[in-house]
Amino acid sequence: PGTPAPEQAADPRFEQAYAAMEKGDFEGARTEFDRLLKETPNDTEAQVGRAQAGLLARSAQLDGSEGVRAAAEPGNIAAQLAAADAQIIGGDAEAAFSRLVEVVRTTTGDEREQVRLRLLELFETLGGSDPAVLKYRRKLATALF
Repeated sequence: PGTPAPEQAADPRFEQAYAAMEKGDFEGARTEFDRLLKETPNDTEAQVGRAQAGLLARSAQLDGSEGVRAAAEPGNIAAQLAAADAQIIGGDAEAAFSRLVEVVRTTTGDEREQVRLRLLELFETLGGSDPAVLKYRRKLATALF
């Protein structure tokens, strides 16, 4: 009958970034994705890759106590951010998003902006069309205003 169609080749622009990620060089991967985003600022794959590399770099620092620390220290922004990263890594994006929307709701100034930016980055790890991202983008907008 026929031969199977060859798999679509990966975009060669991302080879260096993905090679860095495979080696565990997440900061190198982020640098490479940043370079690609300077060339094509709205490149969705580069945005997602950059966000994932950042999450993986931060997750290398997680020790498993993030949730406990965050619960014990609700005002500790670093603990809340680490707990959200752990929840994303653990596959519970909605819990991570909910956690950070609540922190945005209860903080002001630089702390609020830091949390807002992390939440936007975590949204990118799933992509803009994910139903959870769409839901929590609306909740974030409500929390901000």
